[in-house]
Amino acid sequence: TYTIINYSQNIQNSGTVWTVGPNARFQVTSNLVLLGSVGYTASSFDDPTATSNQDTSNFRSISYEAGIRHYFLNNRWRHELSVTRGASLGIESNFADYTSVRYDIVGRLIGPLSLQGQLRWEDFKVSGSGGEHANRYLLYLGVRYRVSQSWSSGLGYSYVLKESNQLGQDYYQNRVILDITY
Repeated sequence: TYTIINYSQNIQNSGTVWTVGPNARFQVTSNLVLLGSVGYTASSFDDPTATSNQDTSNFRSISYEAGIRHYFLNNRWRHELSVTRGASLGIESNFADYTSVRYDIVGRLIGPLSLQGQLRWEDFKVSGSGGEHANRYLLYLGVRYRVSQSWSSGLGYSYVLKESNQLGQDYYQNRVILDITY
């Protein structure tokens, strides 16, 4: 992949990010799938200006994702465990280097009604001088109703806890999510 980052305002540093490496999907059995990708990722951000963030860091590292997906109860339910490492674009910094472990479960309850759940742990380090290092924990539980082939609606609850090495950056968040999707 090759990404060009071009911010319209001079608050963030523009740049490029590229990743080279294979992706694989292996169907072990009709109910079990292994997923994986590994690559080398490199970013190159422009030099800071007087009005942009002053981060001069670039990301250069191995990035990966490994997962296992299992279907059960007549393929009406699936759960998946995955581990990911990489970088995402930062806010007031060039990037955040992260590692996450995620467990998802999705299944049909009755007819068009399904249940969704997720547990996730993230460890991230923000680039730049004095960059934050934090852990974030997420719990999500929701239901989805499939109205038609193209339309669905969902209602869910999310709880997030963040523990930071910087004073005043810890938080917890409760959210109720109502959505309509096409």
